[in-house]
Amino acid sequence: MTPMLTLRPDLQITGIDWRACDPRPQTTIIRGDVLRHDWPEHVFDAVVGISSIEHIGLGHYDGDPLDVDGDRHCMERVAMWLTPGGVMYLDVPFHPDHYSVEGTSHRCYDHAALRGRLLVPGLTLQHLWYARTDGSGLQTDPPTHAVSDSFSHYVALIATKTGRVVRYAS
Repeated sequence: MTPMLTLRPDLQITGIDWRACDPRPQTTIIRGDVLRHDWPEHVFDAVVGISSIEHIGLGHYDGDPLDVDGDRHCMERVAMWLTPGGVMYLDVPFHPDHYSVEGTSHRCYDHAALRGRLLVPGLTLQHLWYARTDGSGLQTDPPTHAVSDSFSHYVALIATKTGRVVRYAS
């Protein structure tokens, strides 16, 4: 059972992945392209993207479709799929000094890229957390510098679909 279902066995979880995934109890897994799959508007109360959005459209995994703005296009779809007041959680690599695309591997975001590429119209930021990739800590204050030219932090964010505002404790 997934950790979410352990905490909330009443949830109905639907996942989508370009690659084949092992079946999971009480979870519907769709093998497909998140940029082309047609779910109706306002169908999900929550959308979770863990270490995923930074890869969409880069063609790294099993020849997944190319889209230079795949991350932004995916987030536009997420904003459409969420119910008003619905919650979106995601985490991505973070570099305080610049946005970059690391070949076909992943994107690394700075604050401007978070706002411009991931917090698309229809989504309202509620909270950000930063964590070092070495696991040495979680913080709410942004890192002031990177440890190297590569990313040394992740950023996790919660946003809500425009509508009712949900507040989270830090």
